[in-house]
Amino acid sequence: MGNVQQEDDLAVEGQRTFVVGVDERPPRLPRDTDLDALSTYVLAMMEGGVMLSRSYGSVAPFNLTVTQLRQ
Repeated sequence: MGNVQQEDDLAVEGQRTFVVGVDERPPRLPRDTDLDALSTYVLAMMEGGVMLSRSYGSVAPFNLTVTQLRQ
């Protein structure tokens, strides 16, 4: 079995890369933004949108989630 902490660290790094790109802080985010928390939030929102879309049998909930994240 793998090291759980190492797997968690890799997951967080993957989330951060997904949200921020190459781990660079975009100028529109405050300098003290917690990138780990932000990336976890975005991932949770998108996963929730997928789950709702499956429940409703429509992509509308996912599209609404993405629209809200972009604002």
